[in-house]
Amino acid sequence: MFSTKLKEYRNSLGFTQEVLAEKAGISRAIIGMIESGQRPPSQKVVMKLSEYSNKSIDWWYGKEDKEKEWGNLNDLDTLLDYMIEQKLIDKKGGMNDKTKAYIQKMLDAEIDKKLKKKYQ
Repeated sequence: MFSTKLKEYRNSLGFTQEVLAEKAGISRAIIGMIESGQRPPSQKVVMKLSEYSNKSIDWWYGKEDKEKEWGNLNDLDTLLDYMIEQKLIDKKGGMNDKTKAYIQKMLDAEIDKKLKKKYQ
């Protein structure tokens, strides 16, 4: 599972193993072995990937289902990445009414949380 996630992530960026290795501070050989399933990632490698990609460790291990992942999104960039990846936003920026309503619901909840924090 992790090997597939790593390869899909790297390919989504259009990076070679070498480029991702350099940017994330991991050796190319390690990335190659993980992608091919020859070895699992070390905790240090997972941390470096998480820091570089700005994705949670749970995301890397595929432990977040749709609802849980949406509930843990804490910034707009991460939300948009997820929605594009899940094809909830199309290539032209279009989205269905359900997706629009969910974004509005999340925004309303965040505004409410900020206002309560500020005025309580």
